[in-house]
Amino acid sequence: TLKKINSKPVSEWLGGSSTSPPATTGRTIDLLALVDVKRDTIAGEWVLTADGLAKQGPGTTDKGAPRLQLPYVPPEEYDFEVEFTAVNHNQSVGQIISAQSRLFSWIVAGNKAEEPTAGFELFDNNPTSRPSEVVAPMERNLEEGRRYRSRVEVRKAGLCGFLDGVEL
Repeated sequence: TLKKINSKPVSEWLGGSSTSPPATTGRTIDLLALVDVKRDTIAGEWVLTADGLAKQGPGTTDKGAPRLQLPYVPPEEYDFEVEFTAVNHNQSVGQIISAQSRLFSWIVAGNKAEEPTAGFELFDNNPTSRPSEVVAPMERNLEEGRRYRSRVEVRKAGLCGFLDGVEL
């Protein structure tokens, strides 16, 4: 669990209190059902398939990494979960998260064969490719063709990132 950023408590950085996270209410919102790829695409080419969203065409474009802006404003505390299938072991998958009117990213970065990492970007102005208190090494790279589940828990008192149910 991420509790400090640059030696400051996460709750102070996010502007919240230092109380323990409350139990989740169990309410689930299917964000995929809200997506319109024409309206919500920021960069890249996306299509909706029977299996979900799929990125087509090249990776990074003149608008940056492929990404969508989902038409939803989350509550103050929430979980954001995505499932993805690794197309190759060198890919990175990111979830752009908001908390206390701040944006940041949870990145599962399998793009470094020798040292795959996962972590929060935009906290300390470092990418997940640089060691920091918000980046953790992954035991192994992403496996091509394998389905994964990535979850971020956003709470006033801290942030947690998980891959297949394992906190990283």
